[in-house]
Amino acid sequence: WSSPACCAQVWPGAIRSIVAVEPSEHMTKAGKQFQAALQQSLDEEAEQDERVVPAAPRITWVERLPELTRPGKPARSYDLVIMAHKLDDMDSQRSHEKVAHALWGVTDGVMVVLEEGTEEGFDAVRKVRQSVLDLEARHLAREERKQQEGQPAAEADKDQPSGAHVVAPCPHDKICPLTNRVLEG
Repeated sequence: WSSPACCAQVWPGAIRSIVAVEPSEHMTKAGKQFQAALQQSLDEEAEQDERVVPAAPRITWVERLPELTRPGKPARSYDLVIMAHKLDDMDSQRSHEKVAHALWGVTDGVMVVLEEGTEEGFDAVRKVRQSVLDLEARHLAREERKQQEGQPAAEADKDQPSGAHVVAPCPHDKICPLTNRVLEG
């Protein structure tokens, strides 16, 4: 719930709509209450301030990830995708990869992965990070092979992301230097 509030403060008016995925009815209810409080706060700020204060982003709450790809119809893409505190809910590394790859496939800008600041959380984020980097390396290698063979890129490939780059906490795409310290520690 803090993500919409942060977005509203950092980029006022820039983010107009959000799709929030929350399977828990109670958490959705709490999120909607938070959303209403955020809008009320912005409304009060607008009354006290002479400048125009933009509205909070419109949030659509869904119980599960929408079907990300449909036969014959391109997937919708999002400028910002945030996966927060969901990796520990999944039972396997394969589940982590499947969800991360699906989310990366609809990311048209930035994907943020957040987990608890524990060794387990770090390890889960590290694995998802590497999985997305590997996925993009394979995609770019396929594209290079096609170009070398003189084949045009498939129509579906034109809409795919053209590379993943890590910006934080380490601003590089290499193997995380903390990996050995955490795993050996």
